[in-house]
Amino acid sequence: MSMRIHEEQIKTAHPTESLKALRLKRQVYRFSEDGDLEKRCNKCNEYWPADTEFFYSNEGKGDGLSGYCKACYIENRYPTGRGSVGHKFGVHTNKSGERHASD
Repeated sequence: MSMRIHEEQIKTAHPTESLKALRLKRQVYRFSEDGDLEKRCNKCNEYWPADTEFFYSNEGKGDGLSGYCKACYIENRYPTGRGSVGHKFGVHTNKSGERHASD
């Protein structure tokens, strides 16, 4: 049986020239030493490559990328950790945060 490994295709930001100029001026974007476009995360204020390896895809945004980097998005979305992981492995937490196995 052959196994297929799903490899996500990395997409780069695709802002219009006017949006790119505006965001460069506002320091949302900058160019790395290699000349690659980088985007500043709205939460941690760090610059990361403007692609889907570091930012989630969001076609509703002008450049097609979310405003938070993936790490900040997960931290913001799941401030106490990812609860769904426990459900997958049959471990749940009660309101006081105590872990117990599923019946």
